[in-house]
Amino acid sequence: MHREENKENHVGRNPKISLDFIYSNALTEIEKGLKETINGVILSKKAICIALAQIKNKELYRQIKIKSFKEYLKKNRIPFNYSTALDYSIIGEMLIKYENELKNVNFKEDNGLQKLLLLEKALHKYKDRPQIVFEKINEVSYRIFKLFVNNREKSFKGE
Repeated sequence: MHREENKENHVGRNPKISLDFIYSNALTEIEKGLKETINGVILSKKAICIALAQIKNKELYRQIKIKSFKEYLKKNRIPFNYSTALDYSIIGEMLIKYENELKNVNFKEDNGLQKLLLLEKALHKYKDRPQIVFEKINEVSYRIFKLFVNNREKSFKGE
């Protein structure tokens, strides 16, 4: 039995990417190429994060007789250093766990996947008002979101 795939969200199978735009003399053509390339990078990073979360959550590392996710990361089977891979797995977990909430605020990955590393801390801190957390994660920069989470920004007091 084959699964039907949503081709719009499909991430793989040797997509053909042209870098011809970098040699263009037309500004609009270069800008278009840049936007497509940036979107591809963001999609790739999102896919990496979710894949690492799946390895962790499904304990897939046990298939090769490794007992923990951290031990798996230390084996260097993937081309990321330990801390980057761990961060990416956390981001992936947040993308999976809070998929609906992030969609509801129209969260765009180009707004900063890194902010997702602070999401659970923010939700714990503002447990009576989770909606404000999801609004802020979408509206502000990483630096401002970090201030919000750590309650160091005067404008966030009493929200």
